[in-house]
Amino acid sequence: MTTPSIIDTKIEAIIVDDETKAGILLKSMLEELTPQVNVSHIFQDPRLALTAVEEKSPDLLFLDIQMPHLNGFELLESCSKRDFNVIFVTGYDEYAIDAFKISASDYIMKPISDDSLIQAVGKVVDQVHYKHVKTHYEILLDNLQANHHQQKKIGIPTVNGIDFVRLDKIIACEGQKRYTKVIMSEGEHVFSSYNVGEFAKILEKCGFFLAHRSYLINLSKIKQYQKDGSIILENNMAIPLARRRKDEFLEKITTL
Repeated sequence: MTTPSIIDTKIEAIIVDDETKAGILLKSMLEELTPQVNVSHIFQDPRLALTAVEEKSPDLLFLDIQMPHLNGFELLESCSKRDFNVIFVTGYDEYAIDAFKISASDYIMKPISDDSLIQAVGKVVDQVHYKHVKTHYEILLDNLQANHHQQKKIGIPTVNGIDFVRLDKIIACEGQKRYTKVIMSEGEHVFSSYNVGEFAKILEKCGFFLAHRSYLINLSKIKQYQKDGSIILENNMAIPLARRRKDEFLEKITTL
């Protein structure tokens, strides 16, 4: 199954390290080496970090182990729920086995090397990416379990989050390199990291048709079919119809 690009996956992270300089250095390295990671907070006091983790639900926690008041393991045990990834960053190697016993994503030794940080973050990006994809598909499938598909909404992942749009507002989906432009009525549009093929898998059962490898159209929005093989939509957008798709298209529109 084709999935959205992992490059587009954004990671919200919190750093917990009682050494101020160590936390700042790690944040600087992340900004330079892994731009998909956004560090929202750095905490020296693990008790304050615990509150923030509970409230903000980050994707990733960079966690020191030996700290006053609460060590790294105690902080995790105190969390009411554990739905985030953890990378331990410590100067002590004797805790590695314990770290992996509690399903840590990785264990980095100080001083931190570029390669070890990139590799550790890469594991988390994979995990977060596929978690988001799975969650999004569950939302989509739930939304589409109804007879009146065109009145249902689809969650479209964008750079700002997920936009929920009624299917009958979507005129077409246009593939543009690594993105899809979802064109809606009244001249509105949004960009998604999902490719056209992914939208087709979800929407073809709901009255949409892949007229061309770059164009998925809403069959209810067709204004005219021209002899030269072009499809004119309600917004006067001309869509090319692939030759191999012509017979299936003509069969579809005869049942409209």
